[in-house]
Formats: sequence, structure tokens, C-alpha cells
Amino acid sequence: MELRQLVYFVEVARLNNFTKAAERLRIAQPALSQQIRNLEQELGVKLFHRTGRGVTLTEAGEQFLMGAEKTLTEAQMAKDSVKGLINSPHGKIVVGALESMVQTRLPSLLVVFSKKYPGIKVFIRENTTEPLLEALKK
Repeated sequence: MELRQLVYFVEVARLNNFTKAAERLRIAQPALSQQIRNLEQELGVKLFHRTGRGVTLTEAGEQFLMGAEKTLTEAQMAKDSVKGLINSPHGKIVVGALESMVQTRLPSLLVVFSKKYPGIKVFIRENTTEPLLEALKK
């Protein structure tokens, strides 16, 4: 079973018509019919009652529709979550700063930074100049 077949099945189920579904999916109607037949064969059940005017779901088709829609929604959510990682930076950074900076300017800078880069965790290392320079060298 392929996601593409689930997309095809759901579209036919929504439109109750192979020709209209094929047009909307921008594929040839015979190819759509073949994919649905392959899906039915794999499942071992008929998903549609075929009539001269269109199709209606069988009881098995109605049951399968719920699972197919859920699966397609989950697949889209997984796809969207990966796109979010690609489109926005993520990770962690360590900022070394003097105590005076931590208490004055740094908080407002971090607020702006976290709004712009929500996927980046910021850790603050507060110390005096020499230890911070040594940490930077390492």
C-alpha cells in the first residue's frame, strides 16, 4: 500500500466519481481505476459500489476511509515537522558574558533573539574576562 493510493482513494470517496477525481488529481482515469483495483486486491475487499453514475463506499470502504484520512493527516504532519527543521535554524549556543552585561543588556537581546530563532537554545556562561577568554580559546 502506498500513500499515493490512499490519496487517490480518499479523493474518489469524497467526489463519488472516478472521472472527477482523476481530473482533480491530474491523472488519467484508467490509471486511477487501476490503482484503486490494486488497493482493493491488496486489502482483499471491495471499497466502492460501482454504478453507472458514480461510486459509493462499501461498509469496508467507509471503515477504510477513516484510517486513510488519519494516515494522510499524520504523514502531512510529519512532512511539515521536517520542513520546519529545514527552514529554521536549531541547536544550542553558549554565550559568555560579564556580570554587568548579564544584568543589563543581555536579557533584552535574548528576548529578541529567541523570537527570531525559537529553535536555538541559549545558555549563558557568566564570568570575568580572563576565564571567558580561556573558554573561548578552547
